[in-house]
Amino acid sequence: MRHEREDRDVAQQVPGSGAGCIPSMPASCSISRAPSSTSQKTDWPKRASFAWDMLGARYYEDFDRALMLRAGEVLGIATKTAQRLLDALAGSIVRAAADLHARVEQANAALLAGRPQLAATLGGESTCLRVIRHTIIAEMTRRLCAS
Repeated sequence: MRHEREDRDVAQQVPGSGAGCIPSMPASCSISRAPSSTSQKTDWPKRASFAWDMLGARYYEDFDRALMLRAGEVLGIATKTAQRLLDALAGSIVRAAADLHARVEQANAALLAGRPQLAATLGGESTCLRVIRHTIIAEMTRRLCAS
């Protein structure tokens, strides 16, 4: 319940953000205009929007390496430096997500040992994390690497 209130509070504090709340799901799992079915797994970048436009990009499908290089240019970062930073970032994102997911699963297993009534809640969290890791992070990392 607390997370739902926090989601609504944040969405209300950012006018026009497009942020949406998904009842009974923690804030970390909310995605603006997220697909409701795994059959729409490849459609989400077209329908999910950023909280605000970035250099004219509104949807996740608009996010790519070229956009990030343009952002670096706007920030005064040399092109070669921006490319090097993007390569390092893209290389570390997937590993960091896998490590974090493994730590969460380990912590959840420890919680379940003492509180088996949390099985459904933690199972839902695991599903959310797998979708984020294998769909969203994988796609966004691919877009960072594509030239």
